[in-house]
Amino acid sequence: MKKCLFIFIISLFILPLQHGYGQACIEDSIIIKIVNRTIQSHENDTIYKPNGTIWKIKENHTPEIVLVNETETFLFDPKVYTLEMFNSNGLSLLDSVTYNDFILKNKKSIIIPEIENTKASIHILTKEELNKIFDSGGWEKYHRKYKYNPIVKISRSGINKEQDLAFIYYSATSGALAGAGFYVILKKENEKWIEKEYWLAWIA
Repeated sequence: MKKCLFIFIISLFILPLQHGYGQACIEDSIIIKIVNRTIQSHENDTIYKPNGTIWKIKENHTPEIVLVNETETFLFDPKVYTLEMFNSNGLSLLDSVTYNDFILKNKKSIIIPEIENTKASIHILTKEELNKIFDSGGWEKYHRKYKYNPIVKISRSGINKEQDLAFIYYSATSGALAGAGFYVILKKENEKWIEKEYWLAWIA
């Protein structure tokens, strides 16, 4: 009994250090939210006229993505990507606690949680498997195997003390000149994570 009590007390101190201000299940739910959002954005293919107006929306029966199974950020440097820079680029809700938690979390990668989505096909690849494709054929080899379905990469999420605000990065790339990376602020409302603010970090 004393041993169990000791383990419980120790876990109260260890778990916050491992997961920052957010618990693992909260972080998983945010990652799953972003992945599903990315899938939804590929459900329809909007075709535009030369003047920029929509010609038609082609419905894809089964959206597909290639998801890297480990979290990562894209060239994130706190000396460049400061809190003030994010605030001035449209992420006004981002505070110092959530921002610092993001930096702390992303010093170590985690495995992406299992994602159940019956409306999509998700191909899970390790970084090593993806690198092998590009080392021996580049985008041409990738397109032969996965067509033009996007490679989705996601960071770990920074979470505030109240566990109702999250900051995360993700990217979707389907070619050398076809991709974009975003930083997103999510707010928990009625037990659901809602996207509130975005910043387009890069586009190709």
